[in-house]
Parts: sequence; structure tokens; C-alpha cells
Amino acid sequence: MGDLLVDLQKCTRCGFCQDVCPTYKAELNEGSVARGRLKLAKMIEEGKYRWDRDSKLHKHINDCLLCGACVSNCPGSIPVSEVMIKARQKINKQSGTDLFYKVAYKGALSDQKKLKLGRNFMRLYQITGVKRLVTATGILKAIPPLKVMEERMPEVPKKTFFEMLPDLVVQLQNPKYKVAYFCGCATNSFFGDVGAATVKVLQKLNCQVYAPTVECCGEPHKGAGDLEEAKRLAKRNIDIFFNEKNFDFIITDCATCGSALKNYKRLLGDDIAYQMKAEQFSAAVYDLNQFIVYKTDALENISAIDNQEITVTYHDPCHLVRGQKISEAPREILKKIPSVVLVEMEDTNSCCGGAGSYGFTHHRLSKKFLQNKMEKVKATGANCLATCCPACMMQLGYGIRSEQLNMKLVHPVQLLDKALLQTIADQKVEG
Repeated sequence: MGDLLVDLQKCTRCGFCQDVCPTYKAELNEGSVARGRLKLAKMIEEGKYRWDRDSKLHKHINDCLLCGACVSNCPGSIPVSEVMIKARQKINKQSGTDLFYKVAYKGALSDQKKLKLGRNFMRLYQITGVKRLVTATGILKAIPPLKVMEERMPEVPKKTFFEMLPDLVVQLQNPKYKVAYFCGCATNSFFGDVGAATVKVLQKLNCQVYAPTVECCGEPHKGAGDLEEAKRLAKRNIDIFFNEKNFDFIITDCATCGSALKNYKRLLGDDIAYQMKAEQFSAAVYDLNQFIVYKTDALENISAIDNQEITVTYHDPCHLVRGQKISEAPREILKKIPSVVLVEMEDTNSCCGGAGSYGFTHHRLSKKFLQNKMEKVKATGANCLATCCPACMMQLGYGIRSEQLNMKLVHPVQLLDKALLQTIADQKVEG
């Protein structure tokens, strides 16, 4: 991460971050913009203040979305997101981690068995009628944090991705590539249909798919300032994949996971036992869209989806457009499907306010960002909204429900899966 004070001293307080910072636009407070946060952190590092003294200081540091917009707009290229993570690490050491982190991150995301248990409990809550009863009584109004979680939770599917996996994977005779698929926590638990589409598309492109049960990528823990846990999870994932060395690429359909996996080489750069393995691991990682566009011929001669025209608008996830510098690949996929018309929304790369668990921990701010995003979505007139991050899908799904929009929410690979299925059917008819 580098020395914190060195990075803090680079800020010239030019104000370019004000133009793009979502929290500053929402709060209009100097402490809610990158230069203000950097100034506060600098004062503490210089000994003028203490990390554990002021709840307002904690608020300004923790309100940051880590969206990276300020970094992209900074003339000095100050790694503001990394500085905020380091600041959170220092706050944790002085004040301890909060209850939400202990339960949701260190409790569930660090333990896949506990995560699955929590997921199954949520599904039972939704399908047994308990949710309707709780909603009718209005009891959650007295417990705002639970009400927020209940509202934002997507419909939990019957099966996780890994429960679907045995019926998805086939053994190919002469595959072009052997790929290892990294299915993240949210995709596995809540968006298994995205994972299923990923596997089916990769197989249609003559790729042999290997999909190990993985740990969390560690990005949520890193964002919360728990770098040690992020490193532990990174090492565990590297070991899982390098036990199965016979693959050409590591593919993920999650923007957050992709950004984290590509960053393992930096996260473990000072770990003698893992630095070389981490470099090899990160070098093998491809975002799914990136892989499809640049490593396959998937986009040649695609059929229309059921001869229907779909008007789609696309939201750029922060971890994809800024974290991995990928914006054109998902658009190329959408543009190449004959029945899909892509209509760009205004400020397509502005943060939707999902940012992992931000919608749960910062409901008021998150909702402001979401409302702004949904206004841009509605203005396109699209009947389909596409994005490449499950956290964004969770947030945007909440926006669609709140606005009562007649709109489908998809990952681009789901549309490509349908188009390729139609292409195969058309080829059989022609044959």
C-alpha cells in the first residue's frame, strides 16, 4: 500500500475531486470529498489528532464509496481509495471493528458454510409467508437496519450456483481452452443464473470449465480495512486454483472479484512465500467480457434472441470501468447481438451506491445515489438494464422494484447465452 503520510502529502487541494465525488455532491461538505478526507488523515498522521477520538472523522472516512472516481480525476494520481483503506485499518486498530463487519464480513463472508446458512434462512423467510406477515404488521419500522436489509434483499433462488453446477458442466473432447471459473459469493448465493449462463457460454465457445468452490475474493474485507483477512483469503484462493494447474485462464463474471483477483499481486507483493504465485495468479485472470471479446470468436454470426428486439442500457460498475479499465468489452457483446439495441444513459459510469454493503450501512446516502442513477435509466426508455457486478445488480434491482419499472435486469452474458442458443438452433435448421 505504500507509506500513508507520503501519499497524503501529495494532495495539492486543487479541487478536481469535487467535480466527480458522489458523496460530496450529496453532502456538499468538505469532509465528504477526497481532499477533505486526505486533509483529516494527514492531520492525524502528523500527530495533531488521533484516529480513535472523533465519530465525525470516522464518518467521513467510512462514507467514502471507494468508487475511484476521484483517483481517475486526480492530476497527481493519488491512490485515494488505498489511502482510505489504510485509514480504516488504523481506525479498526484504535477503536475495533463494528458489529456489522463482525457479523456480515468476518462472520459470513469469511466462512462459506455460515454464508450458505444465512442465505437459506433468507430464502425460508421469503417463501414461507413470514415476510408477508412481517410486512403486514409493520414491525420492521421499529428496527430500521433490519427494514433496510429486508427491502434491499433480492429474491433468493432455490439453488445456489454450486448446487446447479453438476448439471451444467460437460466434458469436451478437444477444448480450445481450459478455463477456471471463479464464482463469487453474491453470484453463487443470489445470482446463480448469471453463473449458469457464464458456464454455458464458455462451453459453447469450446472451453472446458473447471469451477472450484472458492473463498470470498477478500475485496469486502480489504475495503473495510481488514487487510490481514483479505490476505488470508487471497492465499487460500491461490492455493485452491494452483492445486488444479491445468488451465489457461481464470475467468470471473463479477467486476468486484475480477478487480480483487487482479490485485492479488499487489496485496501479497511483500509476502515472500506468495508473491510469485500471486503474480502468476493475477496474470491469468480475465474478466468474462474481456475474455469473450478478445480471446474468442463468440461475436461472429450471432442470431437474434427469439426474433425479439430488446432495448438495453448499460451501467458501468466502478470495479470494472475504473478498477480494471474495462468499458468497451461488455458494450461490444451487447452491440453484436442483432436483437439488442444499446441506448447509453447519461453518467453511465457514476456509482449506483451499491458498493458492496454500502446500501445496508449507508442507506440514506446510497439511496440518493440510486435515485439519481434510476432517473438516468428511466430517461433512456430501455426495457432492459445490464451490468456486470452482483452488488450493482442488487442495488439496481432494488431501484427497479422501488420505481415499479417494467424492466429486466441482466448481466450481458445472459443475453449472449440466449443468442448463442438461438444461433445453434438456427444452424441445426440450416443443416
